[in-house]
Amino acid sequence: MATTKKRTSKNPVRGRILTATLSLGLLAAAGMIGMYTVGKSEQRQQEEELAQKVAEAEKAFEEAQQRQQEQEQKELEERQQTASSSTRAEFQPPKQEIQAELESDFATIEPSVDVLSPEEQAALDAEAEEAALQDAISQEAAAIVYSFSPETDKLLWPISGNILLDYSMDKTVYFETLDQYKYNPAVIIQGRVDQEVLCAADGQVTKIEESDELGTTVTVDFGSGFKGVYGQIKDVTVEEGSQVQTGLKLGVVSEPSRYYTKEGANIYFKLLKDEKPVDPMDYLQ
Repeated sequence: MATTKKRTSKNPVRGRILTATLSLGLLAAAGMIGMYTVGKSEQRQQEEELAQKVAEAEKAFEEAQQRQQEQEQKELEERQQTASSSTRAEFQPPKQEIQAELESDFATIEPSVDVLSPEEQAALDAEAEEAALQDAISQEAAAIVYSFSPETDKLLWPISGNILLDYSMDKTVYFETLDQYKYNPAVIIQGRVDQEVLCAADGQVTKIEESDELGTTVTVDFGSGFKGVYGQIKDVTVEEGSQVQTGLKLGVVSEPSRYYTKEGANIYFKLLKDEKPVDPMDYLQ
């Protein structure tokens, strides 16, 4: 028995339809891919163009701002320059005006010449001569060096009178007015009011001063470190810097100070050797 195979025949119409369908699908896919690619390119291009425009706008803004600042700075400098010019013009008038004002002021000043009378001129000349004489005396006095030697020289008593209180630096003596015992660096010589007080040796007056205890005191430098201090004196006839000689009147005895009312009128005479008190009785004649 013979086997019979069934032949399957292809349908050409169906094949063409399938081919067409596949072709359309591929075209659609290609189209979609193309559209997506084109869309992405256009978006990127638009973004780049937008970024460029933003950059250009920012640059234009910065340039405009810089131009505005430069303009404002220029206007400020112009205003300052104008103000400075105005100030100079206000406080610095032209030299011609200043010169004219000065000439006008000086024109109103009348020259004055002081003419001294013969009497006034003579008085001025006398004052000048006196000043020159005093200057010469001062220079001469400065050149004098006094010297006192205990071996060969003796001191003149300031006044004639009894000793009321002796020099005493090794023990105390009684002061009646003060009603107390104390050391005494001088000799207290009894005197009378207005009795002349004499200089004990040649020397120079170095100090005239006042004290509550001794009243007016006069200090004379005898040289060689010796000085004499005269207290309870008034109507002084010498000045500081005066050159004095032995026996010259220095003043007169004054009324006693309240420290010596019971002792009565006296002269306080202290002798210093190198600024330390020594006993005047060892040096008086």
